[in-house]
Amino acid sequence: MRKFSWVFVVLLVGCGEVAANATITLVFDYPVESVTDAIGAGKKWTITPPQATMHIIWINLDGTEGRQTLNYKLKVGGAPFRRIY
Repeated sequence: MRKFSWVFVVLLVGCGEVAANATITLVFDYPVESVTDAIGAGKKWTITPPQATMHIIWINLDGTEGRQTLNYKLKVGGAPFRRIY
């Protein structure tokens, strides 16, 4: 059975606004090989700073690709290093 990874972005669905200096944390159910514009390894990756529209692409360990688009309104002057899970 092939294992596919899906990204879990808990806060992001329906929220719509984040601090321009926030850190977005992506947590996958299975480890992935790489994530576009993110730093990390395995199941946990981070993106700093967020963009208003982010097209996230990840490569699963079996070479298949996953995609997710995240859209935000960026709020200037938010708390520094705020983490969003």
